[in-house]
Amino acid sequence: MENTQAEVKKRMASVDILIENAWKFYKTNFKKLWPLFLLGGIGNSLSLRFNYSGSSTGFGNIFSHISMPLLVSVIISLLAIVLLLYISKLALLKSISDVHKGQYVGCKDAYSKATRLFWPFILVNIIFAAALFGASLLLVVPGIILYGYLLFYQIEFFDGDKRNFKALLGSWALVKKYWWAVVGRLLLVSVCIFLVIFAFVIAAVIAGVIGWLVLTKVSLVLGIVWGSILAIAFLAFIFLFVEPLALIIMFEIYFNLKDTRASEVLENPATDLHRKRKIIASIIIGAVAIVPLVYLQVVLVNRLQKAQTEIPVSTGLYHSDIGSFSADFLGTPTVSQKEKVSVAGTSYTMYFFKREVNPNLFFTVGYANFPPSINMTDDPNKALNAGINNVTKGSGIELISSKLGLYKGYPSIDYVVYLSDYNIYAKNRSMLNGQNFYEIVATYPKDKNSDRNSKAADDFLNSFSLDGGAIKANN
Repeated sequence: MENTQAEVKKRMASVDILIENAWKFYKTNFKKLWPLFLLGGIGNSLSLRFNYSGSSTGFGNIFSHISMPLLVSVIISLLAIVLLLYISKLALLKSISDVHKGQYVGCKDAYSKATRLFWPFILVNIIFAAALFGASLLLVVPGIILYGYLLFYQIEFFDGDKRNFKALLGSWALVKKYWWAVVGRLLLVSVCIFLVIFAFVIAAVIAGVIGWLVLTKVSLVLGIVWGSILAIAFLAFIFLFVEPLALIIMFEIYFNLKDTRASEVLENPATDLHRKRKIIASIIIGAVAIVPLVYLQVVLVNRLQKAQTEIPVSTGLYHSDIGSFSADFLGTPTVSQKEKVSVAGTSYTMYFFKREVNPNLFFTVGYANFPPSINMTDDPNKALNAGINNVTKGSGIELISSKLGLYKGYPSIDYVVYLSDYNIYAKNRSMLNGQNFYEIVATYPKDKNSDRNSKAADDFLNSFSLDGGAIKANN
């Protein structure tokens, strides 16, 4: 009978009580903790983003236009800001713990403690990440289970003053037998937070639309200001409210679990050693697996890059009865047509023959038979130059070179443009045969393969000829 009673598991507080307690803590301590709520909230959000995303798409183009001294200054400034925000997260975690213990002194003291704990905190996070990575390689499920056991390692680090493996083992010992209770509550809390954010976003969108419609009738500037106010309000809502409240709820779950288990969680060297060996085994698995995984990634990336940059071998000329031309597209192009209207208001049909050689190299032939009202024969050079002027008048388009002449006896103009907004070169040849107009274009990005793609572009442009095709193009 005694054994049965001993095995009865106490219930943790419900989610609504945990959220209520967290809200009380937030309101009671807002005046003294709001700077840490804000900076620590941003720091926590940034640390989560860096954990799940390492994309740098677009930064290469941005930094390529910055001088080296300015670039170094920008990088140093960004690193300093990120470091400040990360330490702010540590200061917030330590402050929440100190407030519960009645040991909170102030922001300055919190930052002083956070700075001293910076490297030990980095180390315990490395141990956690390495263990989780290794466990996740075992068909994912062991990683999820281990993650549940180690959920409170950061709180054990700050509140339990435990370092390295002891922080992880402290969380494991606390969560043991309460894995589902803890994880289930965290999932419910996550749903509640999502619903709150969703409701705020809906309200902000409605307010934004109504405000825009009303204020822009008075002034466009007022509408822009209103949109900016709503954007700032949303950021403040996330960083000053949602992020810190989420951390406080984690602490409330932690403290409630400790109260629920009371003296039930005792240090057991044998059990801790067994669990530590499991964590170390997970780390070893991850360390051993990292080499083949990196090798596999390198191989896959190389294959992908090769597929994206590979130029296929020519299979022969493509012939079209539409426009009576031939060109080596290195494959079969897709054909489309579009009705266009000239400056004078005359409509005509433009045919497009497009071929994606690889994701970075495109060949196109445009063809149109202009009606007599669009006179191309009296002064073909003037007509060709007018075409270039029309192409290059847009923003972000730089004319690299142009040359009027004859191509295989026909009036033509060769020109190269650089589209800075897209980091793309376009090699063009415009050609006239009476009222028949041809635009031969090859586009490719400005990168390490530019020279090879430039040669392929030249080969494509020079393969073009008017010969009356043997194969009718599909349209």
